[in-house]
Amino acid sequence: MAAQSIQETQPRRVNPSHHSRPAHAAKTIPQKPEMWLKRALKAGSLAEGLACLNRLNYLDPRNPAGRRLTYKMLRRLLEREPYLEYKDENEALYVVSNGGNIALTVPKDRSVPERYPLNVANPIQPAFRWLGWAVLGLAPAGLGTLIFAPLAVLQVLQAFLRYRLDHADQIRAVLILIIASILLMISFILTFLLIIHLL
Repeated sequence: MAAQSIQETQPRRVNPSHHSRPAHAAKTIPQKPEMWLKRALKAGSLAEGLACLNRLNYLDPRNPAGRRLTYKMLRRLLEREPYLEYKDENEALYVVSNGGNIALTVPKDRSVPERYPLNVANPIQPAFRWLGWAVLGLAPAGLGTLIFAPLAVLQVLQAFLRYRLDHADQIRAVLILIIASILLMISFILTFLLIIHLL
Protein backbone atom coordinates (compact mmCIF):
# COMPACT_ATOMS: atom_id res chain seq x y z
CA MET A 1 0.00 0.00 0.00
CA ALA A 2 1.40 3.40 -0.98
CA ALA A 3 2.33 5.68 1.90
CA GLN A 4 -0.11 8.48 2.63
CA SER A 5 1.15 12.04 2.76
CA ILE A 6 -0.12 14.75 5.09
CA GLN A 7 -2.11 16.33 2.26
CA GLU A 8 -3.80 13.03 1.51
CA THR A 9 -5.13 12.84 5.07
CA GLN A 10 -7.10 16.06 4.61
CA PRO A 11 -10.74 15.23 3.74
CA ARG A 12 -12.58 17.18 1.11
CA ARG A 13 -15.96 16.01 2.41
CA VAL A 14 -16.79 14.67 5.83
CA ASN A 15 -20.28 13.25 5.35
CA PRO A 16 -20.51 10.61 2.63
CA SER A 17 -23.91 11.99 1.64
CA HIS A 18 -22.16 15.14 0.41
CA HIS A 19 -20.86 13.27 -2.66
CA SER A 20 -24.14 13.89 -4.41
CA ARG A 21 -23.79 17.66 -4.14
CA PRO A 22 -22.61 19.77 -7.09
CA ALA A 23 -18.93 20.64 -7.50
CA HIS A 24 -19.31 24.17 -6.15
CA ALA A 25 -20.29 22.76 -2.74
CA ALA A 26 -16.59 22.11 -2.03
CA LYS A 27 -16.21 25.87 -1.62
CA THR A 28 -18.31 25.72 1.55
CA ILE A 29 -15.81 23.52 3.41
CA PRO A 30 -15.03 25.46 6.62
CA GLN A 31 -11.52 26.71 7.17
CA LYS A 32 -11.91 27.46 10.88
CA PRO A 33 -10.39 24.86 13.24
CA GLU A 34 -13.29 25.33 15.70
CA MET A 35 -15.79 24.08 13.12
CA TRP A 36 -13.77 20.92 12.49
CA LEU A 37 -13.46 20.37 16.25
CA LYS A 38 -17.26 20.49 16.60
CA ARG A 39 -17.66 18.07 13.70
CA ALA A 40 -15.08 15.70 15.20
CA LEU A 41 -16.91 15.72 18.56
CA LYS A 42 -20.27 15.03 16.88
CA ALA A 43 -18.94 12.42 14.44
CA GLY A 44 -21.02 9.28 14.14
CA SER A 45 -18.07 6.99 13.49
CA LEU A 46 -14.39 6.75 14.28
CA ALA A 47 -13.42 7.19 10.63
CA GLU A 48 -15.51 10.36 10.32
CA GLY A 49 -14.08 11.72 13.57
CA LEU A 50 -10.54 11.06 12.40
CA ALA A 51 -11.23 12.79 9.08
CA CYS A 52 -12.45 15.91 10.88
CA LEU A 53 -9.57 15.76 13.33
CA ASN A 54 -7.03 15.47 10.53
CA ARG A 55 -8.37 18.67 9.01
CA LEU A 56 -8.28 20.40 12.41
CA ASN A 57 -4.65 19.40 13.02
CA TYR A 58 -3.71 20.50 9.51
CA LEU A 59 -5.21 23.97 10.06
CA ASP A 60 -4.04 24.45 13.66
CA PRO A 61 -1.50 21.89 14.95
CA ARG A 62 -1.17 23.75 18.27
CA ASN A 63 -4.87 23.74 19.12
CA PRO A 64 -5.05 22.45 22.75
CA ALA A 65 -8.51 20.90 22.37
CA GLY A 66 -7.44 19.31 19.10
CA ARG A 67 -4.38 17.78 20.74
CA ARG A 68 -6.43 16.28 23.58
CA LEU A 69 -8.96 14.86 21.15
CA THR A 70 -6.16 13.51 18.95
CA TYR A 71 -4.72 11.49 21.82
CA LYS A 72 -8.21 10.24 22.71
CA MET A 73 -8.83 9.14 19.12
CA LEU A 74 -5.38 7.59 18.97
CA ARG A 75 -6.17 5.50 22.03
CA ARG A 76 -9.45 4.35 20.46
CA LEU A 77 -7.59 3.45 17.30
CA LEU A 78 -5.05 1.41 19.27
CA GLU A 79 -7.81 -0.34 21.19
CA ARG A 80 -9.27 -1.56 17.90
CA GLU A 81 -5.91 -2.65 16.51
CA PRO A 82 -2.69 -2.24 18.56
CA TYR A 83 -0.55 -1.36 15.57
CA LEU A 84 0.63 1.96 14.14
CA GLU A 85 2.64 2.58 11.03
CA TYR A 86 4.60 5.76 10.26
CA LYS A 87 3.57 7.37 6.96
CA ASP A 88 4.73 10.94 6.68
CA GLU A 89 5.63 14.09 8.62
CA ASN A 90 6.33 17.79 8.37
CA GLU A 91 7.58 20.33 10.93
CA ALA A 92 4.30 20.24 12.90
CA LEU A 93 2.62 16.85 12.29
CA TYR A 94 3.16 13.11 12.04
CA VAL A 95 0.92 10.91 9.91
CA VAL A 96 0.35 7.39 11.26
CA SER A 97 -1.89 4.58 10.13
CA ASN A 98 -3.27 1.40 11.65
CA GLY A 99 -2.12 -0.53 8.60
CA GLY A 100 -5.50 -0.22 6.90
CA ASN A 101 -7.29 2.72 5.35
CA ILE A 102 -7.45 4.82 8.54
CA ALA A 103 -4.80 7.51 8.93
CA LEU A 104 -4.38 10.06 11.70
CA THR A 105 -2.34 13.25 11.93
CA VAL A 106 -0.62 13.66 15.31
CA PRO A 107 0.79 17.06 16.35
CA LYS A 108 4.42 17.09 17.38
CA ASP A 109 5.02 18.04 21.01
CA ARG A 110 8.71 18.69 20.52
CA SER A 111 9.92 21.97 19.09
CA VAL A 112 11.91 22.07 15.86
CA PRO A 113 15.61 22.40 16.78
CA GLU A 114 17.47 25.42 15.48
CA ARG A 115 20.24 24.83 12.99
CA TYR A 116 23.69 25.18 14.43
CA PRO A 117 25.74 27.16 13.83
CA LEU A 118 23.18 29.87 13.10
CA ASN A 119 23.72 31.67 9.82
CA VAL A 120 23.80 35.20 11.23
CA ALA A 121 25.51 37.87 9.16
CA ASN A 122 28.23 39.81 10.97
CA PRO A 123 27.24 43.52 10.94
CA ILE A 124 30.93 44.52 10.96
CA GLN A 125 31.83 42.50 7.86
CA PRO A 126 30.75 45.16 5.30
CA ALA A 127 32.97 47.72 7.10
CA PHE A 128 36.00 45.45 6.58
CA ARG A 129 35.24 45.35 2.84
CA TRP A 130 35.03 49.13 2.61
CA LEU A 131 38.28 49.39 4.60
CA GLY A 132 39.99 47.06 2.14
CA TRP A 133 38.88 49.25 -0.76
CA ALA A 134 40.12 52.28 1.17
CA VAL A 135 43.60 50.74 1.40
CA LEU A 136 43.60 50.07 -2.35
CA GLY A 137 42.35 53.60 -2.90
CA LEU A 138 45.67 55.01 -1.67
CA ALA A 139 47.27 54.07 -5.00
CA PRO A 140 45.70 56.82 -7.14
CA ALA A 141 46.94 59.66 -4.90
CA GLY A 142 44.53 58.70 -2.13
CA LEU A 143 41.43 59.64 -4.14
CA GLY A 144 39.76 56.28 -3.66
CA THR A 145 40.44 56.37 0.07
CA LEU A 146 38.55 59.66 0.34
CA ILE A 147 35.46 57.76 -0.82
CA PHE A 148 35.78 54.32 0.78
CA ALA A 149 37.17 55.21 4.22
CA PRO A 150 34.10 57.33 5.15
CA LEU A 151 31.88 54.47 3.96
CA ALA A 152 33.68 52.11 6.35
CA VAL A 153 33.16 54.58 9.21
CA LEU A 154 29.48 54.95 8.30
CA GLN A 155 29.02 51.18 8.28
CA VAL A 156 30.55 50.91 11.76
CA LEU A 157 28.32 53.67 13.12
CA GLN A 158 25.23 51.94 11.68
CA ALA A 159 26.30 48.67 13.30
CA PHE A 160 26.59 50.40 16.68
CA LEU A 161 23.11 51.91 16.31
CA ARG A 162 21.24 48.90 14.91
CA TYR A 163 22.85 45.90 16.64
CA ARG A 164 24.03 44.87 20.06
CA LEU A 165 27.63 44.08 19.28
CA ASP A 166 29.52 41.63 21.45
CA HIS A 167 32.85 42.55 22.99
CA ALA A 168 34.91 41.11 20.12
CA ASP A 169 32.90 43.01 17.48
CA GLN A 170 33.19 46.21 19.50
CA ILE A 171 36.97 45.90 19.47
CA ARG A 172 36.94 45.26 15.71
CA ALA A 173 34.68 48.27 15.16
CA VAL A 174 37.01 50.57 17.10
CA LEU A 175 40.00 49.27 15.13
CA ILE A 176 38.18 49.98 11.88
CA LEU A 177 37.48 53.55 13.02
CA ILE A 178 41.14 54.09 13.94
CA ILE A 179 42.50 52.58 10.71
CA ALA A 180 39.95 54.46 8.59
CA SER A 181 40.92 57.74 10.29
CA ILE A 182 44.62 57.10 9.64
CA LEU A 183 43.90 56.27 6.00
CA LEU A 184 41.90 59.45 5.63
CA MET A 185 44.78 61.52 6.99
CA ILE A 186 47.19 59.84 4.57
CA SER A 187 44.79 60.35 1.66
CA PHE A 188 44.43 64.06 2.50
CA ILE A 189 48.22 64.42 2.45
CA LEU A 190 48.53 62.55 -0.87
CA THR A 191 45.72 64.55 -2.43
CA PHE A 192 47.28 67.80 -1.22
CA LEU A 193 50.63 66.83 -2.73
CA LEU A 194 48.89 65.93 -5.98
CA ILE A 195 47.21 69.33 -6.15
CA ILE A 196 50.52 71.13 -5.49
CA HIS A 197 52.20 69.05 -8.17
CA LEU A 198 49.48 69.88 -10.71
CA LEU A 199 49.71 73.57 -9.90
